[in-house]
Amino acid sequence: MAWRVRTRDDGLVLPLPAGWIGVHATDDVAASARAHPVLREACGPVLAVPTGDGRRWLFLAEVDESVLSSTELPDGVGLIRPPRELLLPPSSNDFGMIRWAVCPSPEKRWLPTATTVVSALREVISPRRHVRWLRTRPVDEWYRPGTTGTTRDR
Repeated sequence: MAWRVRTRDDGLVLPLPAGWIGVHATDDVAASARAHPVLREACGPVLAVPTGDGRRWLFLAEVDESVLSSTELPDGVGLIRPPRELLLPPSSNDFGMIRWAVCPSPEKRWLPTATTVVSALREVISPRRHVRWLRTRPVDEWYRPGTTGTTRDR
């Protein structure tokens, strides 16, 4: 895995390359999805990003032929598209240290498709579950360093 990372004042960053996408989800949803049989086999690197409301997981994925819009995503799930820069460990944001939930591995050189990740997240989020999901906040509110971390109504 040869990533073109660079450093800046607030840490190590990965400019999200064309063909990649970040799928972010709330901590409880992502942890359940990580145990999903499909993602156990196909999961690529996953960042754990602290937020004012806890933590969000950011699954790195490959863009595939399906077009994903925010209206098609389950509650608590969002997308980060290029051209964005992702903070990588050992960087930190206003809420704490960013860490790897799943480290990059030379054995798993290929990223899962965005459809694979979103499908696993969708299966975990079931209407039968009685969980109060956090409303998806715009990624700029929780990912960008220097955010205020204000809490919105849930």
